[in-house]
Amino acid sequence: MECNACEPGSRGLHLDRQALACRLVELCASALVPAPPERVFAFLRSLDRHWGLIDGRAVPLRVQNGGDGYVLRLRGPLGIRRTVRTRIITAQPPSLLVGRAEAGRRSRAFLSWSIKPSRGASRVVLVLRTESVGVGDRLLLLAGGRWWLARTLRVAVRTLASRVALEPDGRPDLYALANRPDPIQPFGPPVPGGTKK
Repeated sequence: MECNACEPGSRGLHLDRQALACRLVELCASALVPAPPERVFAFLRSLDRHWGLIDGRAVPLRVQNGGDGYVLRLRGPLGIRRTVRTRIITAQPPSLLVGRAEAGRRSRAFLSWSIKPSRGASRVVLVLRTESVGVGDRLLLLAGGRWWLARTLRVAVRTLASRVALEPDGRPDLYALANRPDPIQPFGPPVPGGTKK
């Protein structure tokens, strides 16, 4: 998936006339990640690492599909919580990872991570494109949810750039593993020493 909203100077929000008529949303964010595409893809292929990229905005509740999917709780602005089912639907190493997210009976979106080599590093573009949006979720989007999602995508790609850089030669990030959140506890930043308060 490509997103023309990721052009330089763009704020990461793209709504064309067809999207407005269908109440669909396309958001994207990009970053230059200081690692080769193979390393970036290997990091992203492990879904349990994704929650650390979005600054406490999601709490994984349970794993599905042998690790290729999760049920998670999104933590939005103003205390809004939304349960979402996610799963990987396409994995093309080392350039593309596509997932599908479903909330409720009507809201569905695709998320894609495209990874391209760029001057010894990787240009990573994260795109969220809605397929359908239920009435309640349309209201959430209008009430600031669109801004929140766009900001979450930007946080994810920026954090990815720093996290992958901390993993020399693609080895597991032991600090992240030691500070991995307990699925039934609130997701928060790691506390030095590997414990949570």
